[in-house]
Amino acid sequence: MGIPGFESRLPAAEDDELGALGAWLENLVVALSELDFSALDPDRQLDYRLLIEAAQVEYQELLQRDWRHLDPTRYLPVQEIFQLTLHPTQELQATLLELLRAVPGYLRQARGLLVEFPPLFAPEMVRVAMEEAEAGASYLRNLSDSVWLRHQCRGRGEVQGGCDEAVGAIQGYVDALRKDIAPSAQGPLGCGEAHFLRLLERRHFVDIPLEGLRTYLDALYQDKFRQLEADAQ
Repeated sequence: MGIPGFESRLPAAEDDELGALGAWLENLVVALSELDFSALDPDRQLDYRLLIEAAQVEYQELLQRDWRHLDPTRYLPVQEIFQLTLHPTQELQATLLELLRAVPGYLRQARGLLVEFPPLFAPEMVRVAMEEAEAGASYLRNLSDSVWLRHQCRGRGEVQGGCDEAVGAIQGYVDALRKDIAPSAQGPLGCGEAHFLRLLERRHFVDIPLEGLRTYLDALYQDKFRQLEADAQ
């Protein structure tokens, strides 16, 4: 999302795509582990820690917490389209059309994956996904009729048709969530204490027991707020 050269791609959700990503992350961690950390200067040591911890966390997420069976909001394709409107490419119309035309097939695939394990989804996440999908459909309708689109795209009717098809696919996704997933959804909300603490340690380098976390975060907030006040003067 927002990466040059990949503007027309929706997030990877196929088994072979995620398998390839997992293999790449594993190789990255192995390659980084072979570097001589002590030979790096302090700035590069920090970069190294950030990179290897991020790679390890993402790899572990792929193996243990497959988002395809936990978070139905991540299938929604509107963010990619929104990013394209913020950072238009030279071939904006072609890229936008490619994204829009990919939406129906992508959401059909999503619906097939969702129905495999409905009980794993948290009811709250299903509800949020339906709300976000409805908002996304409204956004695409407004985009189709916008002055921005009129100025950016020649032959606007083709793009409007793509928007209409994408809206229909999103509505079908909402219907599938409501009828096929919501009645059986009973998964827990959140990732659990152990995984949450692991994320804090590896992504944010915060190694604090859960019972002391609130105090730490309150103190950190107050400290940063004082710094902002001082900088604003």
